[in-house]
Amino acid sequence: MKTWFTLFLLLWVMTGCKSGIQTSITDDEMQSHILTKGIVSMQQEPTYKVIKSNAYPIMIEGEEERHIYHSDDAKEVEAFEEAYLALSDEIAPSFDGTMIIASMGEQRSGGYRIEVESVKDAGRYTEVTLISHEPSGLVTMALTNPYIVIYLPDNHKDIKIIEK
Repeated sequence: MKTWFTLFLLLWVMTGCKSGIQTSITDDEMQSHILTKGIVSMQQEPTYKVIKSNAYPIMIEGEEERHIYHSDDAKEVEAFEEAYLALSDEIAPSFDGTMIIASMGEQRSGGYRIEVESVKDAGRYTEVTLISHEPSGLVTMALTNPYIVIYLPDNHKDIKIIEK
C-alpha cells in the first residue's frame, strides 16, 4: 500500500499540481521584462515611433544634421513644423513630447538610410542610438539626403544621440 501511495504522490508531483495562480503577459509586456539572476523586474524604456524615413533628392548641398524639438517650447514646435514641411512637403503632425529629425547630409547615390537601434532612459536624459546604413547592390545614381523623423511621446528630457 505504501508503494502505491508513494507512486501516486510522485506521479502527482511530476505531472504538476496547479497552485491556482495563473500568469499571462502580452507580447508588449514581455518585451519590457528583463530576467536578471532569477528575478523578474519591470523596466519601462521610453517608447518611440518613426514618423517618416526617406531620402529626398536635393537641389543644394546638405550637411549632416541632428535637430531636437520639444513640444513645451513654442519656438521649437514652430521650427519643427517648418523643417517637416521642407522635408516632406506635408503639414507637420502635432505632438506632445519630443521630435527628432536626423539627416545624413548629401549622398552621391541612393541606398543610404538611417535607422533607430534603441531608445533608452539614462536617468537625466534619454539616449537615442541611430545607425547609418550604406547602400548594397544596385542603387540609383542621384544626389539624395537620407533622413528620419522620430517621435518620443511625453518625453521632455534632454536627448543624447549616439551614432553607429
